[in-house]
This record gives sequence, structure tokens and C-alpha cells, in this order.
Amino acid sequence: MATTLVPWPQLASTFDDGLILGNGASIAVCPAFHYRTLRQHVEQRAPQLAALYQAAGSANAERALGWHRRRHPQDPLPRHQLRLHLLQALQQHHVSHATLAPLLPRLRRFLSRFRTVATLNYDAIARWAAACPAPSVRPIGWQPDGDNTLLVFPHGQLSEHGSVVCAGSAAEKRRAIAGHHYLRQVYEGVLPNMAESLVIYGWSLGPQDRHIVAQLGRQRRLRRVAVAVYRHDPLVMRRAQRLFGNGRRELVFFDAESPGCWAQAEVEHSGQCSPHGNVSAM
Repeated sequence: MATTLVPWPQLASTFDDGLILGNGASIAVCPAFHYRTLRQHVEQRAPQLAALYQAAGSANAERALGWHRRRHPQDPLPRHQLRLHLLQALQQHHVSHATLAPLLPRLRRFLSRFRTVATLNYDAIARWAAACPAPSVRPIGWQPDGDNTLLVFPHGQLSEHGSVVCAGSAAEKRRAIAGHHYLRQVYEGVLPNMAESLVIYGWSLGPQDRHIVAQLGRQRRLRRVAVAVYRHDPLVMRRAQRLFGNGRRELVFFDAESPGCWAQAEVEHSGQCSPHGNVSAM
């Protein structure tokens, strides 16, 4: 497997159809969203839940939920408590709009490169970036308007959709999505139609999100996938190779910290920034 990381500016002009943002994108902007920080908050509020994390061997709450579901399927109370405290932690540690304001134009420029952006995160960072003051920014809407970028939330958002998909397995997430009109529309109507090229940033491609991978795999036009890798993370590279490196699609890895990528500043006069236009959210 190739381990060379390409700088993002070398890819920017040819990867402009779809973008998937995972938790790593939020951590890059607000370190308080790191799994370890959220775990500490949960355990401080509910010490009895520490055993779930310890048994799962991970600070990732979704892995803890999955472990408990497999071992104790008839005992939903600990899972309910963990979900509740996790969402409270996300709200409590959420970066303020005022703090993030200087960075929002940069995030918006990155989002606006793509025709469709799907963020798997519950926070408001992508929505704030989409709505930040800039020439010709249009209101958030259900459908793209003209040449706008469509922003969607496959797992919901804390403040907007009345429901977020927080579960330990892909099967549980699919069931939650099926029962929510907006989430089902995104899952069935948007994810399988993100066109020829796809960029993945901050998404670990873990088994708990295989339902998203399955929908992306339904894209008949998808030919090229670029995966951001943070400091040569071998796990993400192996997962991407297994999921997308089947010979039918071109797979390339790029440096998540390279210029112009998400929260990273662009190189002046690089000539790489050519956004599609406005950002609209669905």
C-alpha cells in the first residue's frame, strides 16, 4: 500500500464534487471535541459509566455503546445514560461563535470548493462556516440553488433537526435514520449521488459508520477518492484501502495539515482557491 501523502493543493482543482467531514474536522477547530475530553466530562458527571469505556478499551463513546450493546442487549439504561451525557458534553464544550469567527471565512472557502458537503458531526461548526458573512452568501435551504454548495447533516445536528444519531453500530444508526424524515432524505437521496470525486476529511471510516460507506458505494459515477490522513495514521489508510482501493476507483491520500485544507491557511498566491460559490444547507 502506498504511504505517500500528497499536499492538498495538488488535488484541489480536480476534487470538487463531494466532501465528507468526520470528527477529526471538529477536533482540528476545537480540541475540546476530542474523545478523551468528552470521556472525562461523561465520567465526571456519571462515574458509573467509566466501566463502559474501560471495557471497550476506547475513549470513543460509540465504541463503548457498541460494546455494551453486544454484551448486554437487554439492558439499555447505561447506553441511554451515556448518550445523554455525551450530548451534554458536546454542548458544554462547544466552541463559541465569537471565538470561531476569525476562522469561519477560511472554513467557508474550503466548503465552497465542493458541490455537496456532508458533515457527520453534531456540532454547529460547518453550519456557522456556511452562514458566515461573505459576498453572495444565500440563506440555508433544503435544496441547492444554482451553483451553490449543498450542506447536509446525515446524523443530524444538536440545534437544528430535533434528533441526532448517536449509536454504537451501523445497524442502529440505520434504524434511527429510517425513522426521521430529514435524515432519511439525506441518506437515500444525497449520499448515493455525490458524483465523480469524493474527499474525506477527519473521518476514521470505522465500522460504526459502514452505513455511510454503503451509501457512498452506490454511487455509480464515483471514480476518485481522496482521503485526508493526519500524520500518516496507518489505521485510516488501511481502512480506506480496504473500502475504496478495489481497483475500480482511484484512491489517493493527502496530508490533513497541508495548506488550504479545511482549517489550514492557504499559501499566498498559490492560485489554488477557486470555490464553486455559495454554501446552502439542507
